[in-house]
Amino acid sequence: MADKNAYWQERRAQMMYEQMEIAENASNIIGKEYHKVAKYIEHQLSNNFEKAAKKFKVSDKDVLAIIKEAGVTSYQDIVRVAKNKGLTELVEYLEQPGRKYKFERLVEKLENVQNAVDSLKKTEELHTTEALKEVAESTYYKSIYEVQSHTGLGFSFNEWDDKLFEKLVTSKWSGKNYSSRIWANGDKLAETLKSEIIQGYVAGKTQDEMYKVIMDEFSTSAFNARRLVRTESCYVANEMEMQSYAECDIDRYIFIATLDLRTSELCASHDGKVYYVKDAVPGVNMPPMHPFCRSTTIEYLDEDTLKRMRRRARNPVTGKNEIVPAGMTYKDWYAKYVEGNEEAIAAANSAKNVTADSKQFDKYKERLGKKYTAGSLEEFQKIKYTNPEKYAIMKAQYKGTGYYDKAVAAEPEITKLVKQNAEQSGMKLIGLEYRVKDKDSYLDKIAREYKPGYHYEVKDTVRYTMIAEPKQFAEKTLKSMEKFGEDGNKVCQVKNLWLNKKNPYNGVNTFVQDSKGNKFEVQYHTADSFEAKQKAHKMYEQIRKGELSSIEMRDLSLEMKKIFDSVETPNGIERVKSYG
Repeated sequence: MADKNAYWQERRAQMMYEQMEIAENASNIIGKEYHKVAKYIEHQLSNNFEKAAKKFKVSDKDVLAIIKEAGVTSYQDIVRVAKNKGLTELVEYLEQPGRKYKFERLVEKLENVQNAVDSLKKTEELHTTEALKEVAESTYYKSIYEVQSHTGLGFSFNEWDDKLFEKLVTSKWSGKNYSSRIWANGDKLAETLKSEIIQGYVAGKTQDEMYKVIMDEFSTSAFNARRLVRTESCYVANEMEMQSYAECDIDRYIFIATLDLRTSELCASHDGKVYYVKDAVPGVNMPPMHPFCRSTTIEYLDEDTLKRMRRRARNPVTGKNEIVPAGMTYKDWYAKYVEGNEEAIAAANSAKNVTADSKQFDKYKERLGKKYTAGSLEEFQKIKYTNPEKYAIMKAQYKGTGYYDKAVAAEPEITKLVKQNAEQSGMKLIGLEYRVKDKDSYLDKIAREYKPGYHYEVKDTVRYTMIAEPKQFAEKTLKSMEKFGEDGNKVCQVKNLWLNKKNPYNGVNTFVQDSKGNKFEVQYHTADSFEAKQKAHKMYEQIRKGELSSIEMRDLSLEMKKIFDSVETPNGIERVKSYG
């Protein structure tokens, strides 16, 4: 191995150690899950086995032969086969009072064993997948970083692609993919446990003996799980290195074995050999060569490769050649070439995702129209990959339309409820023709109110107005709200704006939720306050748009205040408390 490459080989070996640390952390978590399930199963069986050892001795081989011949569905068949084999002491033990009942209870508990192991398989698959994904993405970027550091060239490359990971983890590079292996190992563990539990019961084993059997089985399976996540991580890491070499126009790699006393003869025999990327095969000329393999690779750089790479060493945004500083850290490199190069990433994503984006654009356009999406696929992709805030609002509007349609569908039933309430509380229901919010107004409100974590729901999609005379206003409003709190319905929020001296608006605004979860707004007014609201509405809209000068806004606010100041305050309005 050439001395000039020694430094870069050590760096690449260190990178592999870091990736295996991810796998080791995952395997530790999985190991704890195995121990937890083992303790659960042992507890499930705690009252089914003997406290003290039996005087008679029967071999596991004899018990296994009995169960194979008799099966486990009939306790009588087990006793019968034991009699036929002349195992008198065992038969006397099995025919003790209550022994059959305990056996049948034990067979029922085997279902709990199966369920516990099934749950364990799902947990193991989840943690393994998370670890492999982290290893894959990290290796891809770090490998390109190492190439750029090694060559001193800065160049564009494709962003990490989840689809590539999906392809990797479904690969049957060693006969089965990792998910199939997890489930196969779990099925084997469950069957072995159930068999050992039945054998132990028939043989009269003690609780301590069975504890050791269960723990030994789980220990073996936990080791297999650790081996699987470590070996699969090595495969994913090296496969992503091959992807990074291809991305950098590197057609050959050098096999790097970790040279210490733990290195296998197989890996040592490949150390330093050069192979073509297109011919890389795991277990043949690319790690992993065996379970728990620690070998890795490094890019092979001859003069022709370097010339080819220099032709690519051009910033995709500025068009200028770039040099990577030798001392640039991975964190700094990642910020510049992955996070910082937004235009390049957007261009790469647009090209890479054109099919999926085209389908998404068609769905968005159908539901929202051009006004709220874009005039073309190109414009849609530009928003998606370069304007995260606008794209987030668009997604909120797309999802929010589902709430709008649901509210509109529920409107007839809600209107029936509101009409009944108005009649019972002695209030007049007005403006029913405006009870459903215009869809454009709804979508515009989503855009105005959007913030991260927005729930996509506008509660006043369906809204109503009730009026009463000032003398009875407070009493009838309280009665209406009380009625809205019956039969599984509830008043979620009350705002008594008559009491807010800073707000010129007068009225009581409430939000109600019916027994089916539909939300709607009910406003309570006197005839005068409703008329004032209608007069001030256009002024309010002008202020909300934020297009006025400070002087114009001041003048409009004063005019609105003047309109509402002329409205009579209802008797006892302070009894209507704000909440929610």
